[in-house]
Amino acid sequence: MAKGIHQEIIGRPHNLLEHYQPIDGVVDEMVDASGNPRPVWKDFIEALEGLGPEKLAQRFARADQYLRDAGVYYR
Repeated sequence: MAKGIHQEIIGRPHNLLEHYQPIDGVVDEMVDASGNPRPVWKDFIEALEGLGPEKLAQRFARADQYLRDAGVYYR
């Protein structure tokens, strides 16, 4: 299996935004200036956190495989 972000998620705490850093000077639609999730994203983030690290990693792996099968490449 190709190494991707999904492998880095296993073993992390369930707080997906713990190490998230907005980029200075760039509008961030997911979090406000204080790093708090905007209301429209809260349910989505909580749903991802509720999956747990293993299930979330499985879903990232499935998405990665779908993109490879579809011929989508990115760096």
